[in-house]
Amino acid sequence: MKKSRMICSMMAVLMMMLLFAGCAKKEKGTDQKVDPNQNTGSVKNEVTVTFYDADGTTVLKTESVESGGLINEYTPSKDGYEFVGWFATPQKSHEFDFTAKISKDTKVFGGFVKYQADTREFVIVGNGKSPVLIASSWGKIINPEHKFTKVADKNQYSISLDLYEGDEFQFVKNSSWENQRGYGYLTTNKQDGVEYFVNSGALGDSSTKRSNIKVAVTGNYTFVLTTHPAEDTYETENADYKEDSKENFNISPYDTITWTYNGNVKEEAIDIITNYYIKGSGITNWKDIYSDKTGMKEENGVHTLEIVLKQGEEFLFTSLVTANGTSSVGAEYLRFSNLDEKSQALFDKTESYNLVAKENGLYTFTYDSATQGLSATCDTSQFLPKYDYFMKGSFGNTAWGTEGNSAYQLVETEEGSNVYVLKEFTVAAGDELGMQSMNGSERVLFYNYNYLTAADETNANADFESNGAANANIIAKSSNTYTVTFHAYTEEIIFTLAK
Repeated sequence: MKKSRMICSMMAVLMMMLLFAGCAKKEKGTDQKVDPNQNTGSVKNEVTVTFYDADGTTVLKTESVESGGLINEYTPSKDGYEFVGWFATPQKSHEFDFTAKISKDTKVFGGFVKYQADTREFVIVGNGKSPVLIASSWGKIINPEHKFTKVADKNQYSISLDLYEGDEFQFVKNSSWENQRGYGYLTTNKQDGVEYFVNSGALGDSSTKRSNIKVAVTGNYTFVLTTHPAEDTYETENADYKEDSKENFNISPYDTITWTYNGNVKEEAIDIITNYYIKGSGITNWKDIYSDKTGMKEENGVHTLEIVLKQGEEFLFTSLVTANGTSSVGAEYLRFSNLDEKSQALFDKTESYNLVAKENGLYTFTYDSATQGLSATCDTSQFLPKYDYFMKGSFGNTAWGTEGNSAYQLVETEEGSNVYVLKEFTVAAGDELGMQSMNGSERVLFYNYNYLTAADETNANADFESNGAANANIIAKSSNTYTVTFHAYTEEIIFTLAK
């Protein structure tokens, strides 16, 4: 009996030892920390908030905040500087939101500025349906209505104007777009939960601060631009940065744009005509070319264009706005996203939603301005028909009545290039001419002055002018010998001096 009780006691002790060993392993394996307050229900998780100076490294203050709580804002002082607010990033890209609850350690960066009187003048540039922006045409014209009013003894500029949905604009120093102040300077784009402005982006390697501001709500607005010129910097790391044009890369971490929505537009709406033109990598060499070939024809709000496109052509449609007899580049673009589902199968798209033609062919585009829907068809049996091209007119030993003079025929540089050349073409001052395409003995199309590519340092097109008549024949302004080049795909005529 005694022996049985002894065995039971030993087994009990062994079980207790095993139980304690298991508990010890569990506690060691999970690395749990025992909260001395766990029985009171008063566990507090705290995070650290660090306030930094403008340099992003000097600590001004730290404080502990309960996780899920709000940071207490305070105003620091610094000799010789004005405190302009707290920012969420060292670059001061946007202000810190003290109404947002935090749940992790947080850094806040102070903004300090030195006062320097701003002597610059700012203007609004842009385009769209606003009469002020139409007149601006992206800064080509600067009138009194485009200029800001500067507040006396303050670096504050203000302007009020009507804006329409879809309008795009920026604030700049001059027509050269120096010291751009764009979307990234807005303190907010919303009011009462309504989005009044959106970021329309910008061309090239450009920061949000230099992006266009696009209007989402039609109305009358007052804008106030507050500047701190002593703190301006430059985007020297931008791929397009050059020292002689550095003011185009001027930015400020502290400048702000505030705005007030004043209600409906103040002035009566004016009649605005919007036309659409194709613009592409090969078809226009990314130039804005406003011609019968590139422009859509409009009837009852429906715009159509037939045009030959080669496989791989990247393009979009731009707009030209005309109001009160004045035309300027519009802010509306037609891209892949405007296409209906069936038409999308004809194209690839780029990251910026430009269209890319999948095949060679004759494309027909139809755009309904009411629905903003774009449709397209492609006839692959029609691409670039092979025609013969001849210079024609009253020059040398030929006259207008002569058709297909072989002495003045342009020859294709190589099979399939669609580039035709005539060398040693001599004209005298006052000679009148053009180029005729022929299908055998049948005349197809006559190319006049409107088909000359823009004159620049690479060509001699400035040596010619239009006769001013409806037929727009080409007139030679001087006597010389030229090489004539015709690009059948883009339908451009280029004169260069013969070597």
